[in-house]
Amino acid sequence: MDHDLWNLQEYGYGKQPYGKAEGEGSKAPFHMQFQNENWILSLFVPEVVKGGMILDRIELFSRLSKLAGKTGHNYWQYRFATWACHYIQDIGQPYHSKAVPDADFSYYARYIFSSKETKKDMKAKATQLVTNRHFLYEDFISYNLIDFYKNSTTRTLTEFLVQNSKDFPSFSSNEDLMKFVGKEASVHAFQINQSIIDTLGEKYTMKPEYDLEKELGTKMKEIIPTLNSEKEIFF
Repeated sequence: MDHDLWNLQEYGYGKQPYGKAEGEGSKAPFHMQFQNENWILSLFVPEVVKGGMILDRIELFSRLSKLAGKTGHNYWQYRFATWACHYIQDIGQPYHSKAVPDADFSYYARYIFSSKETKKDMKAKATQLVTNRHFLYEDFISYNLIDFYKNSTTRTLTEFLVQNSKDFPSFSSNEDLMKFVGKEASVHAFQINQSIIDTLGEKYTMKPEYDLEKELGTKMKEIIPTLNSEKEIFF
């Protein structure tokens, strides 16, 4: 869903603010919102901070759900509501809420004072590295969730997922909810990113010439058995 929409002029989305032009990366602006970036990124690369359209998607499917309910289409009411929830859940993924988790002040300062060609190169490399780590994180979680259902494990994950957090307030709007969830996720982005690098190694996380998207859903079966117990505890 949301793939390859930027070339459809009738939708009026304009120029794609970030992500790859084709494939999984083409839907990035609809599923990410980098609202917790520093002032340097906001000032010099505003399209990254302001280009996300996740709130538009949440609003769209929320309204479609209400319309379906009012017109007696119960299936579509819940189907659309589930999609709205999906986008809210998406912003809770650290790589969906922080543009470059390991970029610090010096990185952005170097970017600002670089030539046009160097900026283009830095952006391309950062995009590929973050994309690889992003997919590795999701594949790792997916692999272990499936394994969790198949095999008897500790109850820690289940207990965490069903707990009622006292720190989670009520919200009056979708925008407030999105901002809260995104901020919480962005706080953990650096740690998650570093854990991915430390656990899965340089081959998959530090080489921009490697494109994991070509092997989505297959690498964890190869990687997991090679991890020792010390590395697995990073997660």
